[in-house]
Amino acid sequence: EEWFDISWVNSFRLRGGFGMAGTQPGAFDAVRTYGPFTAVGGLPAIHAVNLGNPDLAPEVSYEWEGGFDASLLDSRLSLNANFYYQVTKDALLRRTYPPSQGFLQTQLTNLGELRNQGLELSAQATVMERSGFSWKANAAYAYNSNEVKDMGGTPFIQIDRFGTRVQEGYPVGGKWERITVGTDAEGFPIPSDTAVYLGPSFPPHTGSLGTEINVGRFRLFAHSQFAAGHVVNNMNRHEGIDWEEIMKKLFKIIKM
Repeated sequence: EEWFDISWVNSFRLRGGFGMAGTQPGAFDAVRTYGPFTAVGGLPAIHAVNLGNPDLAPEVSYEWEGGFDASLLDSRLSLNANFYYQVTKDALLRRTYPPSQGFLQTQLTNLGELRNQGLELSAQATVMERSGFSWKANAAYAYNSNEVKDMGGTPFIQIDRFGTRVQEGYPVGGKWERITVGTDAEGFPIPSDTAVYLGPSFPPHTGSLGTEINVGRFRLFAHSQFAAGHVVNNMNRHEGIDWEEIMKKLFKIIKM
């Protein structure tokens, strides 16, 4: 436009949109199916292959997006930004049951409501460009925050056997573990009575950095990625307890 006359801005475009999408459960997800297996003593038997869920409903998401694309400095620098806000109702999620109930399979179920929001930023730059030589760089960063807003009265849904669960008021796939709250007279750790929230299992912060150098027919490039803000299981420690340290104390007591 004539009124948009800034010498160092080649182009600037604003974006915005709204969308609604649904996800239908599988054709047989609502049906309980059985399969044969060999029981104790070699006797033939059957067991549940798919638990089924007759109350399954489609998952529906509503999303609002906005952002901009900019080209600057004779198109040597490009900037992109995107902001989004999403609400998902009747989210489809696989639920794990304790083995004591007789089922090792997961069951597809509908969650109440999820909120998902975040931003995505990226930049591409031509740092230097000469005859037979060019140097380019790029960077990207994304932030995501999600929260379970409603579970229809269900306390929580256990996702796996490593402390990952879905619970109202917390991110999807949050990590919950019993932690050490103190030590006894012998110096052994005392775990908490119940599991406590440690953090999300999915990284809220992700990004990348890259660079590329071209000299004639040769190209040298490097790329790195990072993720931060999430919790990862350390299988060498359990409930915040250092078992190596415990074994040292046990041997010390035995020698006494």
